[in-house]
Amino acid sequence: MHGFDGDTGNVVYAGGGADELMAGTRRFNTGIAARGCLYIANDNKVYAFVAPTATPTPTPGAITLSAHGRRVQERHTVDLTWSPLTSANIDIYRDGVAIATVPSNGVYKDFIGVRGGNARYTFKVCEAGTQNCSNQVTVRFDGPPL
Repeated sequence: MHGFDGDTGNVVYAGGGADELMAGTRRFNTGIAARGCLYIANDNKVYAFVAPTATPTPTPGAITLSAHGRRVQERHTVDLTWSPLTSANIDIYRDGVAIATVPSNGVYKDFIGVRGGNARYTFKVCEAGTQNCSNQVTVRFDGPPL
């Protein structure tokens, strides 16, 4: 069996050793992926290969940001949450502009105030006064203007 990276075409698996032979295979067998495994059916047996999971190594001091957009009385509102709590204060940025400096309690509600219509906002948070910042998160509002 050979496995290829679907994005690059690079070989990621080029067969195993003699004790990993699959009997009854044809030149081209089509497998299916389900529940974290790859299944290959041969003449009288189904082989299951468990897909490895990669655990990303966190960058020391890295801040992870999440955002959820909602409408409050038809006005755009975004709930931000972040972790870890790395410093006493956090700078909140919307579309590249600092909009607030708040205590680093891990939550912030941005009451943007725009009503209806389509809009997109990009957020990040940074330790106050530093360049130690989170990932950027974009929130979209879709809908007709009021």
